Amino acid sequence: MRILICILGLVLLCGCREVSVQNATQVSAVDPDAVPALVTDMFLRTDETMQLYLQDAGTYDLDSAIRSAAEQHVLARTMLRSVTWTRSGDCVTLSAHYAVSADILRKEKQMLADSAELWCRESASQPDAVRILLAHDALCRRCTYSEALPECHSAYGAWCGQNAVCDGYAEAFALLMETAGIPVRIVTGTAQDGSHPAAPHAWNLVQLSGVWYHIDCTWDDADGLPQHAYFLCDDTAMSQTHQWDTEKYPPALGGGYTYDSIVSEMQAKVRGDGCADSG
Repeated sequence: MRILICILGLVLLCGCREVSVQNATQVSAVDPDAVPALVTDMFLRTDETMQLYLQDAGTYDLDSAIRSAAEQHVLARTMLRSVTWTRSGDCVTLSAHYAVSADILRKEKQMLADSAELWCRESASQPDAVRILLAHDALCRRCTYSEALPECHSAYGAWCGQNAVCDGYAEAFALLMETAGIPVRIVTGTAQDGSHPAAPHAWNLVQLSGVWYHIDCTWDDADGLPQHAYFLCDDTAMSQTHQWDTEKYPPALGGGYTYDSIVSEMQAKVRGDGCADSG
């Protein structure tokens, strides 16, 4: 288990000041309800600047819209370090700042998307519970806990670079789930192992049959050998070592899915297929 302090990946610094703006891509977004989707598209494209024209821009809660936009997709939030905005009348200019250059990040996002799609196609015949286990185990085998790469706080670092810290593991797992159409959340909070003090940490919530479960791939990675102590845990079990703002996330009530139950189902299917083939 690892309790090293990690910098959680999504740190949005939002703010405004009255300025004149020039040379920004202009988008008309009169309806405030359209703003989060437009900002999400900006982050997905890895654009660095966008200009919006809003009616009554001074009363619009742009900070909340930016945070909501970044959380809509892993590829929107990954390596997004800060967002600032300026306002002049009803014209708002957003500036996004990334951990690596925008050109490099666009290429890395494409590699991530292609790799996630390949994994999704290869696992498409499996039920969701099995795909969750396969993603968890693949990530534990594939990634080494390390701060060696500048992308270590990202899905790219965990899945493609194979070196990451906790938020990289959490982003990579979330990306695979998003690609597979399985509901997933990234949880940020703290975790404490034994005598070590509580430290910032990130992990996941995943939904199976309408019920949420916790998964911590970082703590289940034993030097490339997947463990399952933090696989499909409920709130009660997870709260023994992890702490989070329960108001921000859905409750994980647990249910019939465990590592053992999924493996038993897989074994039964193999035996059943074997019997069918031999008959």
